[in-house]
Amino acid sequence: MVRLKFFSSLLLFLLTCVGANAQFLSATATIDSSFIKIGQQTQIRVVVDAPEGVAFDFPDLHQGDSLTSGIEVLMVSKTDTSMNNGKFRYKKDYLVTSFDTGVYKIPPFFMTLRDGSRSQTNELTLEVLNIDRQIVDGEFEDIKDVMEIPFDFVYFIKMLILFLFVLLALASIAYYAYNYWKKHKEKPAPVVVEPERILKPHEVALMELDRIKAERIWHTGEYKQYYTELTDALREYLSKRFSISAWEMTSAEILDELQYKEEAYPVCDKLKQIFSISDMVKFAKMEPDSDTCTLSLVNGYFVVNQTILPEPVSLDPKPKEQKTAEGTGNVFTTASESTSMDSIKDVK
Repeated sequence: MVRLKFFSSLLLFLLTCVGANAQFLSATATIDSSFIKIGQQTQIRVVVDAPEGVAFDFPDLHQGDSLTSGIEVLMVSKTDTSMNNGKFRYKKDYLVTSFDTGVYKIPPFFMTLRDGSRSQTNELTLEVLNIDRQIVDGEFEDIKDVMEIPFDFVYFIKMLILFLFVLLALASIAYYAYNYWKKHKEKPAPVVVEPERILKPHEVALMELDRIKAERIWHTGEYKQYYTELTDALREYLSKRFSISAWEMTSAEILDELQYKEEAYPVCDKLKQIFSISDMVKFAKMEPDSDTCTLSLVNGYFVVNQTILPEPVSLDPKPKEQKTAEGTGNVFTTASESTSMDSIKDVK
């Protein structure tokens, strides 16, 4: 019994507190104009006076909601707070309109306290009127001037930043895409260019002797030209092989110079035969016979083949012929080094 009385007293106390809190709020609603035409707008203001410490919430209304059937909310302002006679005054504006004629009763606005109690405003009345006159067929209104939209600097800055951000993003995507493509694209196979092989002095000399042998110009009586070409080929070879100024020396000087070189000494008699006949042809207008011309050419081959500079010793186990075939592939080396005295017997 004592417990029942206790709970009854507690419930009565709570109800009293809730009613007291609700009575602390003073909420009123006013409207700017109670008469509007179809499509026009008017503003409803809700003012709430509340002591400090009393918390409440305005009605949960948003743009597009309806206060009642036919009355539409166009805009809801932010809450304006100020002090009035020691109390807090809260103001909130609702912009409304209607698109149908008639008299509308706007129900009270309810303020909900945090303890669950509510306080309400007064009712409002709004009459929506029709337009003043009917539009007559064929009668037109004047064209209104073009409305100029004011320049919004803040909006312009936002759009500029957005544009630059998008531009930077596209540039970054393009940059990384190009680098990815460049890194992963198929690279062409490297072209191996073999360096041009430089012919050795004896190879050049043997090629020139082969040319002279093939032309056989001594058979046409061109003895001077024949011996000039033959001695020129030998002078060029001796200059490079023995590092002497053969082009600036006479035949006798060349022979004297070669006598002191061990590799050239065995071929001096062959050179003497060539140079002596050559001098006789050039300066004494001698006309040698075919056998003499052939012997000079044979001696020229002998001089070159007997004085070829030896190849350096290689530790490569491959035969020399195999290395030549796999390396440069030049046919002159093999052909030149295999030239022997038997190969020129067909000169006659």
